Amino acid sequence: MEALLERLYEADFSEACFEPFMQELGKRLDSHVLALHTHDIPRGLTTIVNGVGVDADLLARWEAVANDNVWFQRGAAQLLSEGTSDDEHLISRNELHRTRFHADFLRMADLEHGMGLFLGNDTDQSLVVLTINRSARHGCFTDAERELAKRLLPHLRNAYALHGRFRGLQRRERAYRSALDRLEQPVILVSGQGAVLFANEYARQVEANDCCLQRRQGKPTAVHSPDDALLQATLARVVSGDTEGGSLTLPLHDRAGRVSALVTICPTPPPVFADLSHGDVAAAIFVRSLQPKRVPEDVQAAFGLTPAEFRLARKLAGGFTLEEASARLGISKNTARTQLRGLFEKTGTRRQSELVALLHRAS
Repeated sequence: MEALLERLYEADFSEACFEPFMQELGKRLDSHVLALHTHDIPRGLTTIVNGVGVDADLLARWEAVANDNVWFQRGAAQLLSEGTSDDEHLISRNELHRTRFHADFLRMADLEHGMGLFLGNDTDQSLVVLTINRSARHGCFTDAERELAKRLLPHLRNAYALHGRFRGLQRRERAYRSALDRLEQPVILVSGQGAVLFANEYARQVEANDCCLQRRQGKPTAVHSPDDALLQATLARVVSGDTEGGSLTLPLHDRAGRVSALVTICPTPPPVFADLSHGDVAAAIFVRSLQPKRVPEDVQAAFGLTPAEFRLARKLAGGFTLEEASARLGISKNTARTQLRGLFEKTGTRRQSELVALLHRAS
């Protein structure tokens, strides 16, 4: 039991990677095929999430007969009520051998006996079951083996519930990161110690261009040395809560000493980014470039841009948002969006940040 629990809680819950545990359980229960299934009963869909001894050929055969699984059909009520069920007393061997489930799957995989453990619900109507299967030479499961399964069951349910929580957190984190990447402004999230936890796509461009900020020893640093002491002191004030919840803004210079950008540092209450894998986000840094990029004339011809599209491209490359660019060009935002779609199509980019990065490389 101790060895099994050690393997179980060593699992990578973020990936539902239970193979080491299933391999150990297979040794204890003489099983050469174990699988973690989800059963969507209303739609009649069964999916193997994880498995040991399940190769591509066996998986294909399983998918073809999953709805004919007579063990699940007859043992589902007991499985849901008691948490475990095995094939003994569900169906006689002669009757089992006459089923398609046996002919097209069990016999081909050298399986004769099976046990199921009900771990919980993946969704409101989808059941999660661990199946343990073995050949005829090992016989039916013994009372001692059933007892072992029942003792393991609460631990299995706990482990799978942890996996579900990690999976939900991962989905939310991906959504947050995607949203930040789509912002038309550089954003950097830092910890209470001032370390960079996340930089969106625009911020990574700022670092690559070395125009005002760089990362040194994992922390945001001003490229103009005289600016750095003020930047670090401002960041420390915001992180410590010395600004009464307000943000602080300061100018940063390029290496030549010219004002290059305005940097605004905002405190972030812990709950705001609680779902990120780095939960100690203490401040967000927003960068506004003050040095427009000049896109060369040959870019228009190279990509076949219309004069209107080229004018918009120049504004975007200069650091203006789409709304600001449309206002300066005297066009509606809808017109600007139409022109932006044309720019995406002609330059092979999909997002504004990709377009701007392309234009900056051409500058």
